[in-house]
Amino acid sequence: MKSYFAKALLGLSIALLTFKANAQSDSIWLVTTDSLDRSFEAQMDLVFQNLDLSNVSSGLLLNRSYQTIDVSLFHGAIGSDTLKVAENFMAIYGTLGRSSINGSFGLPATDSWYSAAENTVNSGVIPFTVIDYSYHHFKNDSALLSGLIYEQGGQLFDYPNQQVSPYDSSSVFAASPFQSRFQDTLKLDFQFKNQFIFSNNGKTIESINVDFGDGTGFRSVALNETTTVQFPDYGSFTIEVIVSYTDATSKRSFSTIQLNKTEGIEGLESFLGYNGNRDDSHYISSGRGQSLGAILEIEYGCGNYKLTKPFIIVEGYDPNQFSGGRGELNYADFVSFP
Repeated sequence: MKSYFAKALLGLSIALLTFKANAQSDSIWLVTTDSLDRSFEAQMDLVFQNLDLSNVSSGLLLNRSYQTIDVSLFHGAIGSDTLKVAENFMAIYGTLGRSSINGSFGLPATDSWYSAAENTVNSGVIPFTVIDYSYHHFKNDSALLSGLIYEQGGQLFDYPNQQVSPYDSSSVFAASPFQSRFQDTLKLDFQFKNQFIFSNNGKTIESINVDFGDGTGFRSVALNETTTVQFPDYGSFTIEVIVSYTDATSKRSFSTIQLNKTEGIEGLESFLGYNGNRDDSHYISSGRGQSLGAILEIEYGCGNYKLTKPFIIVEGYDPNQFSGGRGELNYADFVSFP
């Protein structure tokens, strides 16, 4: 039943779904075969318009949203998933925003704060973005749900005389630095600012404690004050944030940042001009007034931040294809070929 509803929500009336997401807006476009540019919101309005949503007190129904991340993994307790990159936060933000049942984006529009966060980064301070939001979703008990809601003609309807609500309430909590990748620095300034903390729980923050993964353990962090962290080395660090409220409850979140160092590779300094630096490009003259060459891209994984072993790329071609049938040519002949 659960998979059936997933098909009903995301498959009804949609002939072609084109998804595009970026770090700022986490945007979505839909294209239909009838040439109408119908928004995803309009599609979901059609599916849900006959349901009684008075029990969705949060104003957010997750099943109504096109979900670019599984928000249930970020529940604010021990065992909560880790935000691997800053873009994960925006995926959570966009997923909840599209869950709105009142026809508008369910959270403050990114235009109202995203540029301010970028400006804070440009000033040399990394702000944390924090979200603590309650939302609703269909009951996970598919047998129970099938007796409360049915589908007909591509729309969802309530069975009459429901004894229980078809919806359950959950919450998402995530806290992450607005930027997660840094180059050639071990010293960073962080800040928790009120304008980048989003919540609908009505609670008051009593304290914020953060373990930046730098080996010093948890430290108390005050709102709107800068905390300077000196990391011991380059690499990947897991940051744990615990936000405590005045009602004696608390939430925690995990995120990672990557500190990379621009570092040449021994032995490569004179090899084709490539020294192993990030974004380095080397162009080889063909001897005919042209600039030919290649761009090498290296994506580090598994916690690595530099090359530690020889890295060899071999590529080739047949010069005879370009020599007009002049026979065998060596490298010197080719680069001086008129």
